[in-house]
Amino acid sequence: MPEKQTTHALQGHVKHQGLPVSGVTVRVFSAYAVAMSSSMRSDPPIAEATTGSKGEYSFQLPTGNYVVEFIPSSRTRFLKERASDVELYNNVTCNIALTTGQLLTGSVTTNNGKKLKDSQVVALGIEPTPYSATSPIAQDGTFTLVLPRGKFHIASRHESDDAGNAEFKGENGSFSYPYICTQVQVVDLVVDGELDLTLPELVLFKGEIHDVFGQPIHGATIKFHPIISSDQIVVRELSLNAQCKSDLDGCFKIWLEQGTYELEIIPVASATHFGLKETNIRVQSDISRKFVLEEGHKLQGLVTFEDEPLGSCFVHVQDVDGNKEFMAKSDEEGKFQLGVPRGDYKIVVVANPKSAPTVTIDGAEHAGIAPWAKIITVEGDMKIPVDLRSGTALRGRVRDDSGQARAGMKISVFPDNKKALNAETANWNLAIAHSVTDADGRYSIFLSPDSYLIVVHKDFENATRIEVAAEPVNLDITWHGWCQIKFEVVGDDGARVPRCKMEYYPYGEREEDLAESANLPRGYVLTDEDGRCQVTIPQGVYTFKFNPPSSGSYEPKDIRQLSISSDISRKLVLGLKNRS
Repeated sequence: MPEKQTTHALQGHVKHQGLPVSGVTVRVFSAYAVAMSSSMRSDPPIAEATTGSKGEYSFQLPTGNYVVEFIPSSRTRFLKERASDVELYNNVTCNIALTTGQLLTGSVTTNNGKKLKDSQVVALGIEPTPYSATSPIAQDGTFTLVLPRGKFHIASRHESDDAGNAEFKGENGSFSYPYICTQVQVVDLVVDGELDLTLPELVLFKGEIHDVFGQPIHGATIKFHPIISSDQIVVRELSLNAQCKSDLDGCFKIWLEQGTYELEIIPVASATHFGLKETNIRVQSDISRKFVLEEGHKLQGLVTFEDEPLGSCFVHVQDVDGNKEFMAKSDEEGKFQLGVPRGDYKIVVVANPKSAPTVTIDGAEHAGIAPWAKIITVEGDMKIPVDLRSGTALRGRVRDDSGQARAGMKISVFPDNKKALNAETANWNLAIAHSVTDADGRYSIFLSPDSYLIVVHKDFENATRIEVAAEPVNLDITWHGWCQIKFEVVGDDGARVPRCKMEYYPYGEREEDLAESANLPRGYVLTDEDGRCQVTIPQGVYTFKFNPPSSGSYEPKDIRQLSISSDISRKLVLGLKNRS
């Protein structure tokens, strides 16, 4: 049975040259959430505090692995610091010593000289460190970044998404409007420097959002994402996207570079309209578009656990054909609401681990509430009671053929529909629960009694069918045929190469013919700040391409043909540019 959640103290002091530093923002993130984030914008912190007069901070957190960020005031020269892989299984003290950096100052203006506000300047390190930083643009259009010595990508992006998106003139003659600019500059910072950013000529995208009766839809969120080529990965890393909201007349405006975009319109959570997504929208000149959102049926629910409302639960509604999905979250009273069109759906409700009771197994704590799942037919407005219950533990270890533990492997649970899963037909969104193996290869998931398919990593072909009843189930998995490939990428000068893009795909296939699919043995990863990267792929023969940041000091390198039949760890050396 679930028991009261046990927490541990994460505490410490922040100092500089032995003296305490107050006013430092300390943010705690889930290590798993940070690892899954593909850009500089990650999930919100699960806890946040500010250091006191003695530089002290303290948190009470559940057992787990965390990443802790220390962000000094922008009025200082202190660089932010990060403590990765903080294992909190007992009380932990984490003391941090701050160092100082260089100042990069400047302004951001439009091509006709207007100063911008409600925006950020973002920096991402090329070498020797992938250090990242952001600075808000002040009312007078200026910014100040604190950075270590090195070479950086610098860009700007809009941050506000308020309704009423026409040009707004603020104090000191500055202007605010949502925009996307994918131009990225490179700065080699040795001492304090200056950089003025000027946006290129942008085109205006005007839109109107109405329902099928012609009534304006207010407060909808409109998101634009530039569609970029494979060599523009830095645009994705810097999250150079933008969003705005429709005003009382259902109108919005956003300024864009010429290019191709993906557009997503998301109604407010209380609306019965359902959203719209368009891809490959070509923008070459000013555009005016009208969008009609169809109205669905109101799907309401109340989430309870032990007869008490449970808030912050994730509600996922997926149509049985896998073509549409809708997301919601229960409020403090356990209520949720969303609009969906007529059809058949699978609804899955999962308790938020931060608010769910826990159970202790082998000294580690796990969320003890089972996911709730049900197939529903929507033909009109519906009210669905969701009674979450304590689950039955499904636990075990994942090892390879030699008996070695497989750490960091994602374990996914799918409903057993009596059909085989494979890479082409499996839908990740239909998974009702996930876990990640620890250093000993152990995992633990709590489920309601039923029949399930258990998938390790992306190995759908070897999914394991399991029956869960009232008693705990142990499932040890010997995982065949998949290998962990680790590379350490360094330069000829011995320096580690962060943010090197390592692509992999089956040998013999042309790179330009490869279809993008998360379930096939192809893709890419970036090296971390120590120049390391890792992928888990099936046995086979692969091509590996290593592309360091184009503005850096190193040449790309290919491994044209590499046979993978077991785990591999290699050091790869990149040549220096212009060595002559």
